[in-house]
Amino acid sequence: VDPETFKSNQLGHGGVVDKMKELVEKVGIVHHIDIDGDAVVYYPNNTRWCINPLNLGKVNPDECGDVDISGVLEVGDWVKVEADKAKIKRIQEKTGTWDEGYYKAAGMIGRAKVTFPFNEIIRVQIKDSSYPLNL
Repeated sequence: VDPETFKSNQLGHGGVVDKMKELVEKVGIVHHIDIDGDAVVYYPNNTRWCINPLNLGKVNPDECGDVDISGVLEVGDWVKVEADKAKIKRIQEKTGTWDEGYYKAAGMIGRAKVTFPFNEIIRVQIKDSSYPLNL
């Protein structure tokens, strides 16, 4: 669909954010249909979006090539937190959620417990602590 139709169809289906606009006409993979009937689509740029099915069209896989969605994080995935403490602080301060306790997570391996919309923040469980971390 064209960008204006996409935007119109998204009303009542999560709306549209700027990052979605670059994916119009791009190939993604439908992961599942949510309780509201919207498609949760994973894209190769490591994002996932809730899309009104009217905005989707079936494509011939032979014409798309491989669609790598391996970078899209899901609950249960194992992740390694950045080891560079200065970099962690810089990234976390972008959302205003900074705490010195995040340094304990530096270089640690944990499990994604919650993923938030737009796949920009995940909650990671490391030992007995949980950290909301930016990607």
